[in-house]
Amino acid sequence: GGLSAEPLSDLTRLVSSMKRATLTSLLRALVKYPNGFESTQKIAGAFADLITEIYALESAVLRTKKNPSADKLDLTVYYAGIARRRFIASAEKIFDHVCPASGEMDVASLKTPASFADSITTGQRIASRVLTAS
Repeated sequence: GGLSAEPLSDLTRLVSSMKRATLTSLLRALVKYPNGFESTQKIAGAFADLITEIYALESAVLRTKKNPSADKLDLTVYYAGIARRRFIASAEKIFDHVCPASGEMDVASLKTPASFADSITTGQRIASRVLTAS
């Protein structure tokens, strides 16, 4: 469609960054817990949360790319902001256990892209469309 490619590219990059951060976290957890970390419920649960966020966001991005519209893009961008925040919270739980000496997780690769940084305006557009449709 006539949508700007920038938000879609930013969404794809965000999903890729989330996947890389998960893999990095998993490798660090395996080094610290070579016999497995199943007994560390907090870490196992946080990994489940990371994978869930990646799956849900990637699914939304792929559906938006497959059949693009301004409405779908706004909803996907808005959801991406929520998913990103939840992802970072779960990843930080893992880093607290796996490498507490290094401090906070480096979330630079997970920063909010400029093309969808204004979640308030996006949320207002979504709400306006919903109210207009009802």
